[in-house]
Amino acid sequence: TRGEGLADFRVRPTHLAAVAIPGLFTGPDADIPGSIFGVVSRELSTPFGLCSLSPDDPHFHPLYEKDGWYGPASSLHNGPIDVRFLPVYLASLRCVLSEHDPRSGSGLFCNTARLFFSSPFPGSLTRYLDAAPGDSGEPAMRGPDADIPATAGFIEAAFCDVIGFRPRLSENRLTLAPNLPQGQGHAETSLPFGPGWTLDIKLERSGSGSGTGERSGYHAEVLWRVGGDDAPAVTLSLIHISQ
Repeated sequence: TRGEGLADFRVRPTHLAAVAIPGLFTGPDADIPGSIFGVVSRELSTPFGLCSLSPDDPHFHPLYEKDGWYGPASSLHNGPIDVRFLPVYLASLRCVLSEHDPRSGSGLFCNTARLFFSSPFPGSLTRYLDAAPGDSGEPAMRGPDADIPATAGFIEAAFCDVIGFRPRLSENRLTLAPNLPQGQGHAETSLPFGPGWTLDIKLERSGSGSGTGERSGYHAEVLWRVGGDDAPAVTLSLIHISQ
């Protein structure tokens, strides 16, 4: 097809796929993830996720569709925010930045959480957001239905990037790296962890940074309920709390 051999220098959110894999770049290539992340963040990042094309590109369409101008088929990869890239973006943050870096993603997560609870599909997310504010001042959610991968990605982000749940089964180790949003001093959840088993996690901020968003420590209580809710809880001892 005409034009297929031409180089395409547009920045796309898919470039973060390699950055999100820990340990992929080592030795003399160790700086590559930071460079990729910096370019993608500069060109595509918004408070609600990553645009599918830079707003500076002449083909940028900020809206999912615009009556009389274009429909979704023309815009999907040319501007609107693809919510499925939320966990990839946050995983890239984990790989490139320190756990307590102010850009660690808590603002993005909180913004997405507001959309999650105000969604036209309660408790779910649509795949796309307009890359421009709507009547409410926030981007409108777009798409015909709730999107399972986008919703699952948001829940994964809550477990991995807020609670900091990072099992390392090959090392017989469970790491918690909490990163509660600014102003939140407490969190608790129950996670599936085993055949019909649950892992109950309670987190409390501690130290001078409590509730301010500054670097602070955490106290964690982790109970492993083996065999269902009525089974006795086992306190895990092989837990590393990343401060």
